[in-house]
Amino acid sequence: MNTKTSNVAEFTATQNERFNSIFPIIGASASEVIINLKGRGRSSWKNTLENIHVVNNPLNTVEKNYYKELDQAIDLDEEYTPNLITQIVCEARYATGMPAFQSKIETNCENELFKLFLWEDVYEPSDNDEKKIFRGYKPICRLRK
Repeated sequence: MNTKTSNVAEFTATQNERFNSIFPIIGASASEVIINLKGRGRSSWKNTLENIHVVNNPLNTVEKNYYKELDQAIDLDEEYTPNLITQIVCEARYATGMPAFQSKIETNCENELFKLFLWEDVYEPSDNDEKKIFRGYKPICRLRK
């Protein structure tokens, strides 16, 4: 998690514009979102803004219930392996009547949870310069109101 302060008064002009654009949608977590944005990738402004729109404007009641179920299944203080993410998403899809993924199941399940939260990758601690071993993901903040 980014250790920067979430004091809105310290935001740059760009951060302030972004904060003001998402605050009415997601509320107080908007400041956490802004300080944890990355320049590129799944935590970029473009991807995050798109995800905020998707999860806060479900197309129908089934999708609304699905995002609610997923949101409630994730704790911000926990670490999640890809296997656990797959199980959580598939269970939520089944419970809410969403269709099952038929291919690229793990990737699709991860992408579903990347819509609802900003995540950080978690690696095994290493004392030397060896390649880090990926353990899973930890949610940083919610994108759903």
